[in-house]
Amino acid sequence: MGHEQFEEAVALYAIEALEPQERAALESHVASGCQECRAALAEYQEVAALLPYGLRSQPVPHQVKVPSHAGIPPGFSRHGVRP
Repeated sequence: MGHEQFEEAVALYAIEALEPQERAALESHVASGCQECRAALAEYQEVAALLPYGLRSQPVPHQVKVPSHAGIPPGFSRHGVRP
């Protein structure tokens, strides 16, 4: 990857959207001392951390709600096999 590609990948890194190989390459680039990418990464991570707060909370539709015991096979409890 060239420096321009790293600059483009920084935003994707901040939202954990890079493939493992790309992630490792960017981490190595930043660790090698690129202050420009390090600063950009810090800014993107700060903004990415705020993204969940920009969304309005929505109630879960009743069709999606599942009983807490759903998916537990007969004879088992949430804590293991029933005595």
